[in-house]
Amino acid sequence: ELEREALVNALEHRSMLLETAASVSKSVTAILSPDKLLQETVDLIQSRFSYYYVGIFLVNEEKDFAILKAGTGKAGKQMLASEHKLAVGGESMIGWSVAHAKAKIAHDVGEEAVHFENPHLPETRSEMALPLVIHGEAIGAFTVQSIKETAFSEEDITVLQAMADQLAIAIQNARSYDTAQREIVERAQAEEELRNLRNYLANIIDSMPSILVGVNAEGVVTQWNYQAQQVTGVHSREAVGQPLGKAFPRLAAEMERVIQSMQTREVLSDPRQIRRKDGETYYEDITIYPLIANGVEGAVIRIDDVTEQVRLQEMMIQSEKMLSVGGLAAGMAHEINNPLAGIMQTASVVADRLTRNLPANERAAAEVGTSMEVIQAFMHARGIPKMLDRIQESGNRAAKIVTNMLSFARKSDAILSSYSLAELLDQSIDLASSDYDLKKQYDFKQIEIIRKYEKDLPLVPCEKSKIQQVFLNILRNGAEAMQEMKGEGKVENPKFILTLTLEEETEMLRVEIEDNGPGMDEATRNRVFEPFFTTKPVGEGTGLGLSVSYFIITETHNGKMNVESTPGAGAKFIILLPTKRSSKT
Repeated sequence: ELEREALVNALEHRSMLLETAASVSKSVTAILSPDKLLQETVDLIQSRFSYYYVGIFLVNEEKDFAILKAGTGKAGKQMLASEHKLAVGGESMIGWSVAHAKAKIAHDVGEEAVHFENPHLPETRSEMALPLVIHGEAIGAFTVQSIKETAFSEEDITVLQAMADQLAIAIQNARSYDTAQREIVERAQAEEELRNLRNYLANIIDSMPSILVGVNAEGVVTQWNYQAQQVTGVHSREAVGQPLGKAFPRLAAEMERVIQSMQTREVLSDPRQIRRKDGETYYEDITIYPLIANGVEGAVIRIDDVTEQVRLQEMMIQSEKMLSVGGLAAGMAHEINNPLAGIMQTASVVADRLTRNLPANERAAAEVGTSMEVIQAFMHARGIPKMLDRIQESGNRAAKIVTNMLSFARKSDAILSSYSLAELLDQSIDLASSDYDLKKQYDFKQIEIIRKYEKDLPLVPCEKSKIQQVFLNILRNGAEAMQEMKGEGKVENPKFILTLTLEEETEMLRVEIEDNGPGMDEATRNRVFEPFFTTKPVGEGTGLGLSVSYFIITETHNGKMNVESTPGAGAKFIILLPTKRSSKT
């Protein structure tokens, strides 16, 4: 009976071992979270065999400590909270088992030389440390402890070691899965960051005012920003993949320089390229940047519209010229005025003494044995009176030039008043309408005037007479230019038109006076405000009208003055005057 009972108990124990091993095997193959896997394993073994304590240790990266990762009961929770660890190869069964990758059994811990007295587990009487081995190396170990001495049979050791081996494989798989999951998450995060970076860079590129076009070594478009789309009207999805010459025809000629830039690895610049569109002249800076990345060659073409910059530079140059002339004007006026006054006064006296029958003249003539009638006859015979008249005319002309020059040298002390530019412009037109040149055979009244005035325009602080002087200069210049076009026979019976525009801008009033005359080439346009520059024949123009006008607008009234013109397309003079008083005025 005793043998039968012992045999039944052994069979029941073996059955429990096999059932527990099957449960552990099922659990470890189903659980992919390392932490959950370890805790469920120790709980399952502890509950099935009613062991006092079960715990699992894993070796750290430095391989110098085995750190508790799962433990049963209150003691397990306390040790996990305190991050309990044992030195590999130290004075503990776990440390020895990990160091030697072998199982360590203590049927009576009191007699075991290598044993750690754990204050959290005071009732331990027997202990078993089983290594978790992968490819011959222990990655950790688990401890099974009982309150009974000699609690473990050889069969227990065999089954539990098999569980440990399977658990080691499961831990490795769980770690691999966990690593793979982290890599997937990290890759997804990296892809998301890459997408965000691409969108960010695309937004930066698209927000740039420059045209940016990327091409590869074959000249195929690889990048096309928003500005390129706006200028060309070609969407990026249509441009990318197309040859540069097809997507952006006017850049086809740049392919030679693109190839040169890629070959020499140098940035190539071509500043101030002239482009004409709708009769207007524009300026562009074209820069080519070579790109070499990951063995893929290409380049980026950058186009910047610098038209306004060029205009401003021209205005600055013009202002410098005006200031230079202004500095010379005062000294020149004194140097010229004195001898000029002497010439004109002497010419007047000579005319009086030779052509008028004054008592003093008659006495002097009688004293030398002649008469005024004889002298006057000789003078007329030799054309002397006409010569004297020409001296007077030339002197008056020179005096007028000096007066204009003095306009550069000083600002008027006149008090500015507020005026309606529409009224001043209309009054200037009325004054110009009285201008009739018999010699040139033109009449200002025959010119059609088109007015484009905005309503409710603000008044402008200015000097009425000087602003009217500017308007008259521009109106007469336009009329004469149109008449010259007719005189040269370029157009039969042309219809002359002057278009006057008044519109409000930010704290400024814009005046445009546009004619449909012959226009100007670039060289003339760049010099039109220079002092003494004129395209008129000698004796017909001083070259100071527009110079003085420019000075009046920019220096006296703190405004801006510019001209737009191309040959055959007329000329447009643009004036901007502030609507508020400036401290400079």
